[in-house]
Amino acid sequence: MSTVAVLIDSYLNHLNDLVATGQRKPGTRDWYAIQFRKLRRLVGERPADEVRLKDLAKIRYTYQFARSLKSLFRWAADEELISRHPFCKLTVPPCGQRKRTIRRDEMARLYRAGRRPLRRYLMMMRYTIARPGELRTLRWSQVDLAGRVLRLRESKPKGRPRGGVRERQRDRVIPLGKMALRILTTWQGRRQPLPTDPVFPGRGGRAWTGNALRCLMRRARKAAELVADVNGERIVIYTLRHTGATEAIRAGVQQIVLAAMLGHENLETTKRYVHLNEADILTGIDQALSGVKRERNLGATGPTPISTVPTEAEAQVQRIRNLFEELMIGAGADTLKVLDVLLTRLTGRSPLTGS
Repeated sequence: MSTVAVLIDSYLNHLNDLVATGQRKPGTRDWYAIQFRKLRRLVGERPADEVRLKDLAKIRYTYQFARSLKSLFRWAADEELISRHPFCKLTVPPCGQRKRTIRRDEMARLYRAGRRPLRRYLMMMRYTIARPGELRTLRWSQVDLAGRVLRLRESKPKGRPRGGVRERQRDRVIPLGKMALRILTTWQGRRQPLPTDPVFPGRGGRAWTGNALRCLMRRARKAAELVADVNGERIVIYTLRHTGATEAIRAGVQQIVLAAMLGHENLETTKRYVHLNEADILTGIDQALSGVKRERNLGATGPTPISTVPTEAEAQVQRIRNLFEELMIGAGADTLKVLDVLLTRLTGRSPLTGS
């Protein structure tokens, strides 16, 4: 009779075969391996046919663990490695949704605490609102500086595999703002990379793995003393994507445009990325009422045009902030503090904290 540990090893070998034939991604196999660690430690030596839900009481029953548990035993039952699927009627808890966004002062603490490679990555996450995996595996051949976009295959193909093969992936286009374009142009000029080189290289010049990026973020979060909020949610890489989406809505970006920027086909998915607070609602009602007031006060000549051209002082402050952010990418922690003090005195406002 097979033990749970043997079952896990057999299933991971099965996933390795699927990866080799292109039916699964290596990240999928790694994800299952991580989920199975807790199961192996707790009941690894138990006969697989005898394991029941009560035996797993010490494991936190999350959406991820329930999915991996059911997949393992369903596969084992289909392969007749066990007599029956003991968890077939198990209800998978709903997948939790992120609700936290990162404040400017928290972002500043992450910059100060993070290593230089992570700081560069966080900067691009901020200015592209891309998926973490899209930037992590990005190659220079996918960077179109002339077109101001990143061109890559959709990292999350839609639909389940049909006949053991996933549907053909589509192109994903990520727009580059002026700051992101300037950063990538500078990096390319300094590095002179090959088209196959990763934009964010790790050790040995290879692209980061998902686990390596999580470890870098965890160490930076700990060094910055960023703790979980009242709901127990920590700041993770994906928090920056939610923050970028929320700030885009605050800036007046239409939801359908934001959905295209995020790579969503369904607007309902985009709504889960926007987390407005009471201050946003109050600002909204003020804007709505001020619009009504302006409409009442319009004369025959129509509204007075509002100048959108920044003053020389405002333009100077913006140039200083842009310079600061470019310097910040390659600066050490001590240099960051000095730059912050200097620019606060020059502009009257901290570029890191916004105060």
